[in-house]
Amino acid sequence: MLNIRLICVGKLKEKFYLEACKEYEKRLSTLCKMEILQLEEEPDRPGALAKEAEKIRAAIPAGSYVIAMCIEGKTMSSEDLADKLQQLQNNLVMQNYSHMFQQVVVPLLIWTVTTP
Repeated sequence: MLNIRLICVGKLKEKFYLEACKEYEKRLSTLCKMEILQLEEEPDRPGALAKEAEKIRAAIPAGSYVIAMCIEGKTMSSEDLADKLQQLQNNLVMQNYSHMFQQVVVPLLIWTVTTP
């Protein structure tokens, strides 16, 4: 089973997004262990983005595989992301790296992928 850590800056406030997030957590619960880590946003002033970036880096376990997703990045469908996660899991199992963390980042979100 995969362990996925989702790291994001800011908190979901809109009811629709909160409900959608809970639904996806529920759907994924049979396939992986998921943790959502919401980091506090920095006030809008010089250096805020650098401080947020440092918080994100600090939340990524050593040895992690990171995929950063943002508007400027490559578009990835849900199927493509699922395929990527499957590849990571298969590689971990084949190489017997069950002790290592692998990580994936989604719009400033990070997914930690590990095997038992």
